[in-house]
Amino acid sequence: MKTLIYFASKTGATAESVEKLVKLLEEHHHEVTVIRHDRKTKLPDIKKFDCILVGGSVHAGKVQKPIVKFVTSNEAVLKKKKTGLFLGCLTPTDKAVQYFDDNYPAPVVGHAVAKGLFGAGVYYDKMNFIERYILQRVTGKIGNFTAFLDENIKQFVKELE
Repeated sequence: MKTLIYFASKTGATAESVEKLVKLLEEHHHEVTVIRHDRKTKLPDIKKFDCILVGGSVHAGKVQKPIVKFVTSNEAVLKKKKTGLFLGCLTPTDKAVQYFDDNYPAPVVGHAVAKGLFGAGVYYDKMNFIERYILQRVTGKIGNFTAFLDENIKQFVKELE
C-alpha cells in the first residue's frame, strides 16, 4: 500500500514517533513516503497514495497551522482515501482526543480510520526561555524527557489494516 506521512515537529519529538510508525508500517508492507513540513516543502500529488497519514504536535491545544491547512485544503481527497490522523502531546488521552475535533474539519475526523495519540517528548534544550518556563510549570519537570505511547502507535497501525 502506498502510504504518505505528512507531519510537523517543532523540537523533533513527533519526528521520533513517526520513525517508530514507519518501522511498523513497513513491517505491514506499506511503501512509505515521509514528508516533514518546512517552509520549502513540496508535496507530491497526494491522489497517488492509497493511505494518507497526517500529524503534528499540540501546543496549547493547537496543532501546527500548516498541518491544519493541509487537512482543510485537502478534505475532499482525504475523504476518498484511507486516512489516519495522529498527534503528539502530553495531555492525558481522555482529554486529548478532543484535539482532533478542535483542530480538523469534522468530515475528515469522522472519515479517519485511525486516530492516534502518540505521547510526546520534551526537549528543553530546543526551546526558548518562555517555552521552557511554561512547560516546566505545567509538567513540573526540569530536564528533557520523553513520554511516548508505543502501544498507541501499534494500535494506530492495526486500525489502518
